[in-house]
Parts: sequence; structure tokens; C-alpha cells
Amino acid sequence: MVEVKFLKIAVPFVIIALLLRSIVFDWQEIVPLLYRVSPILLIISFLFLLTIYPEAAFSWYVMLGKMGVKVGIRESFQVWILSTASRYVPGAIWQYIGRVELAKQMAEIPRNITVASLLFEIFIAIIAAVVVGFLGLYFLLVNNHENPILIFVIPFPLILLHPTLSSKIISFVARVLNKKLDWDMQKLGFFETIEIVPWYVANFLLNGVALYFLILSFGINLSSVQFFYLSGIYAISWVVGFISVFAPAGLGVTEATLAYFLSLSMSFPQATLIALSYRVLLTIAELLAFTIAFRLGGKS
Repeated sequence: MVEVKFLKIAVPFVIIALLLRSIVFDWQEIVPLLYRVSPILLIISFLFLLTIYPEAAFSWYVMLGKMGVKVGIRESFQVWILSTASRYVPGAIWQYIGRVELAKQMAEIPRNITVASLLFEIFIAIIAAVVVGFLGLYFLLVNNHENPILIFVIPFPLILLHPTLSSKIISFVARVLNKKLDWDMQKLGFFETIEIVPWYVANFLLNGVALYFLILSFGINLSSVQFFYLSGIYAISWVVGFISVFAPAGLGVTEATLAYFLSLSMSFPQATLIALSYRVLLTIAELLAFTIAFRLGGKS
């Protein structure tokens, strides 16, 4: 147990240290980017980042509504934001335990319902990430003047959202996690579930737009459609970070994956600078969202 906790601290630290090393050792490639930074485009990127956590909280609110749970937007925002902040604590379960308890205390949502919504949210978020990843790959191929048939593959992951399949998958995950699932996942129809997905897709697209303006702020030229590709590689990086065992909130792993994909069109030190800058700005946006949610909690 001690070794696992140590790895959850050491692995992100080592990865980030290696990423920083690539910046320091190739500083001559970084300096031109720093001289060309556009404050206006940087601010635009940050403004999009500010919408990401509230949009994610609203997506959970929509999901709860589909599940028949009556909860206010304010309460769902508070519960989602406050609990999500604890994901940086070593140990992947804290943000989920936090949401279960906060939902019970602040919104009077039964624990079994919150557990079901958590598993459902993770499942839908991963499906949405795969869809956006395929979408990004499609636009990359189109941008390279290829005519892929990938467009027919993009909606394929949505098949997994059929209640017959999704209920079995989520129930299996619940058993693996030793969680009792007291809510019948088949209560939601296929089309009701499909209606939730665009909200999670939108979150990855918002990340793509923010990443797009961040790259532009460093003076790197991009075509307007490349934000779809950026959304796709961010979505893939998020999945890799999410499933990584030894990285709280995917810290380090997400940045390394994102840097790798970005390095396909720029130098690795430049890609690393962008990936780490994105994490810093996203963390600042999360802290602001947390502060607002915390202050809302203090009001009647």
C-alpha cells in the first residue's frame, strides 16, 4: 500500500520533470515562442477554459435530470466542482467518494443514485472522448488531402450506449469496484442516453478550442478546422490520463500524451511547453471555479 501511494506521487513527478527537462535543454526552440506570445489570444484561451468545469457540472445536472433526479443547477454545480477538486489527492476514489457524500448532504441525493450517476458519467465521458478522437482523426486525414471512410466509424461507439449493452458494462464495472448498483441502468432509453452525449462531446470541443487559441497565442499558425484535431488529441490524452493507475487526475500522463501528439506537427520541446501551459491554465480555471462553488456554499 505504501509503495502504491509512493508511485502515485513519484510517477507524475518524474514525468513532469522529464517534460521540463526537454524544455530546458532545448531552450533555444522555446525563446521564439515566448517572444511572440499574444496576450489577447492567451486571454481568449483562458476564457474558454473558464467554461469547461461549469459545463461539465451542467452535463452531470442534465444526466441527473434524465435519471429522474430533481436537483437545482446551483447544487449540482457545487457538488460537482467541490468534489472534483479532490482528484489531485493520490488515490483515484476521493473525488467520487466526495461527490457521493456532498450530493447527500447538499442536494439530498441518495448515495446509490449518485454512485450510479458517477459510473454512468464515466462511461459516457469515455464514449464521448472516443467519438471526438475519431472526429479529430477524420479532420486530420481530410486536412492531409486524404478521403477516409472514417466518417462512418465516428458514430460506432454510440452503439455501446444501448441500455442492453451499457447496463451490462456498468454493472460489471460496479462489481469489479465492489460497489452495489441499486439503480436499474435500463430505465433510460437509448435515445434518452444519446441526448446526454452531446454535452460531454461539447466539453472536449471546448478543450479543443481553448488549446487552439493557446497555440495561436504562441505565434504558431493553424487552420480553423484544426481545432477539431486538437479536440480529438486532447480527448485521447484525457482517456490515457484517466485510465493511468499511478497518476492522480492523469497528472503528467495526460501532458506527456498531449505533447506527443502535438509534436507530430512541431518540435517536442514546443509541444511540451504548450501541454504544460495548458495544464497550468486549466488548473487556475479550476481553482476559480472551486472558489466560486465554495462561496456559493456559504450562502443561504
